Amino acid sequence: MEGATNAVPTFITAGGPVREARFVRNPNGSLDGGVHGLYTIAGRPDAAGCNLAQPDFATAIADNHVIFRIPTPLFGLGLVEATPDRTLQANLAATQSARAALRIGGVFNTSGNDGTITRFGWKAQNKSLLMFVGEAYHVEQGVSNELFPNERSAVLGCVCNGSAEDATNLVNGNLSSPNFGTTIGIAYEMSSDIVNFAGPFACRRRPLQRRRQSPSRMEQPSSTRLAARSAIRQRSRPEGQSRPACPR
Repeated sequence: MEGATNAVPTFITAGGPVREARFVRNPNGSLDGGVHGLYTIAGRPDAAGCNLAQPDFATAIADNHVIFRIPTPLFGLGLVEATPDRTLQANLAATQSARAALRIGGVFNTSGNDGTITRFGWKAQNKSLLMFVGEAYHVEQGVSNELFPNERSAVLGCVCNGSAEDATNLVNGNLSSPNFGTTIGIAYEMSSDIVNFAGPFACRRRPLQRRRQSPSRMEQPSSTRLAARSAIRQRSRPEGQSRPACPR
């Protein structure tokens, strides 16, 4: 890694899964539980003065103080995000007897801000897919971004950026675009990495259940229903702002 003084941990193999490592305890015996970065930038030519050591995974493994987790894929999470809270609550209530017979319990995690159901993360602690991806990019990849702008290991000499490393592009950097070097571009050209990563999953989402429309609405001509929906969408956006296209 361009001069970095890292050793590939034994649990990272060419043919194995991607793993993240959480230490059970800190060196002083207190509880840890946090994700530890696999590598450090110490030794790189663009990180002069950084002395951040790579975590001692060999000792942690020998002392049985490390827990591994394989990060989950995002396939289908657009559906999870699009499912209304009331649908999740109704499904939970409908399966109560069956779950009780199997001694399956559980409750929903909710946001401490608005009280709605949170859905993403190893403890379902994140409200949105975008927040989930931003957290993973920061915690598991070590890349600060617009949602998590501060460095995790803010060690003196190791903070090389005054702002987030991943941010919305203010200038089109796509060399093959006729708008290269300008402030004009399509969604994936101007969006940050985390938006481009989460976008395809968030854009391909459908509600889990559809409410049955009343006969009066079903009898309306399709053109009337489409016009009504379009008017509602336009009222929900600032004047002159069009709906952003999903990244391709």
